[in-house]
Amino acid sequence: MKGKTILEAALQNDIYIPHLCYHPDLESIGACRGCSSSRQCELQRIMAYLHIDRRRIRRLRLPKEDLPKDTSNPFFDYDPNKCVLCGICVQTCEDVQGVSALHFVGRGYDTKIAFFENKSRCESCGECVLRCPVGALIPKKA
Repeated sequence: MKGKTILEAALQNDIYIPHLCYHPDLESIGACRGCSSSRQCELQRIMAYLHIDRRRIRRLRLPKEDLPKDTSNPFFDYDPNKCVLCGICVQTCEDVQGVSALHFVGRGYDTKIAFFENKSRCESCGECVLRCPVGALIPKKA
């Protein structure tokens, strides 16, 4: 399997390796972290595969104040409390759509995904929402 990563070769041969930041359309950056409670969460699939009890994991979380959702986009909402900062939405916006409407904003624990400067650059294509592995980008109901 020349030219393939170990992950790509494993997945093509039905060998499961837990992964969050990987998307076949994007260059891998390996920046995963965190968990979501949505049903579209790759991290939850990983936990199930490894037989990890969600209740035990929740006890490990430090108490924190929930951050407000960003509802400014007409197509989707962004919940920073679910975001693992994998960067798939940012990469999709830059590399797939060529728009660069989404960016990492802030540093360290204050990092989040946001529109930087001009929100009108977003084309509401939905590609970032489709690729979000943890359900932090939520389509608005019509």
